[in-house]
Amino acid sequence: MDRGIIVSRKEVESTTLSEALDRYEKEISSSKKGHRREKTRISICKNHPLAKRASIRGNDMAFYKDERLKAGYSANTVRLELAIISHLFEIARKEWGMEGLTNPVKAIRMPSPPAVRDRRLGPGELEKLLESSFEDLNQVIRFALETAMRRGELAG
Repeated sequence: MDRGIIVSRKEVESTTLSEALDRYEKEISSSKKGHRREKTRISICKNHPLAKRASIRGNDMAFYKDERLKAGYSANTVRLELAIISHLFEIARKEWGMEGLTNPVKAIRMPSPPAVRDRRLGPGELEKLLESSFEDLNQVIRFALETAMRRGELAG
């Protein structure tokens, strides 16, 4: 009982991370702009041994973070994966009625975001790029450079 409200922990204790990720993917992620990339990240999280567990604590998330970083994944990749898991816990608590749930990602330090890059093509690089690409893509390359659009923005 919390502030006079009876909170059932049955659903919280019986739902595995994998099951919650499935629901999150169907109900939340599918409506996001970057749902295809997020789907890939969700799949990676679902294939981790932690996904089979229903009770996950901060030290489990710290282990996940350290394991992924040691495996050679960038800090930003790991940060994005942890952000999905964190958002999942917040959605489960606020929207799915799992009030007794605590977010284990909030108990750990997130990997630092990457430094901002400021890369420009050097002298002669545009010509080499255009020579090495298919002729049909040259106009797309020039358009992307002039507008500073990313690949996803060009395709969308």
